[in-house]
Amino acid sequence: MAKKRQVQTSQAPVHTEEHDPVVKAVEWTKSHRNPLIAGAAIVVVVAASVWFMVTAQQRKEVFAAAGLSNARAIADAGNLALAASDLSQLVLTYGGTAAGEEAVILLAQIRLSEGQTESAIEELSRFIESGPSDQFRAAAYGLLGNSLDQAGRYAEAADAFRNAASAAWYDFLRAEYLIEVGRLSELAGDTSAAVAAYEDVITNLPDEDESVIAARVRLAELRPGQVGIGT
Repeated sequence: MAKKRQVQTSQAPVHTEEHDPVVKAVEWTKSHRNPLIAGAAIVVVVAASVWFMVTAQQRKEVFAAAGLSNARAIADAGNLALAASDLSQLVLTYGGTAAGEEAVILLAQIRLSEGQTESAIEELSRFIESGPSDQFRAAAYGLLGNSLDQAGRYAEAADAFRNAASAAWYDFLRAEYLIEVGRLSELAGDTSAAVAAYEDVITNLPDEDESVIAARVRLAELRPGQVGIGT
């Protein structure tokens, strides 16, 4: 009786590349040399690459948001040193994400509360130079202004708040920044810049706004005997 041959089967190992849509699209392109097909394949490769980058960025945003939430909870619990350490790492790892940018703002607030003024100035200056998103630009300039104010660099602080006012999305916030411009310009000895800031507030906000009232008071002190704008 003839012996039956035993057929051994083995399963090829599965490599990560086999599941990568970009790799699969490139391999498909190589095996189809027809110009028309190849042209369509290039579109597939580009689309796969875009899809891969978009999903990777989405995952990055999710991880960054989770890290920010954890660091915020640690800060709220009172452990500012650990929160600052986690935020610093988050900024390095997830720079360019919305949570990464917000982490810079929170880290600067912690630096200021801990009296680390120079660190806050350096980190905020780098952040601003990197070109932050519109939603964080005003806050970054505002915090930089506060930091420079604490350092006694009043003229620079006034410039920072002026930039914050320009980047602010809301009139009331813009007015608050301009009040700071006026105050710091006074401290720097630049009365004309202070007057211009206060007049800007009075001209562009309703009379009953608190910032307008504050601006009128400051103008009355700078120009005794003169009537302020809009009165």
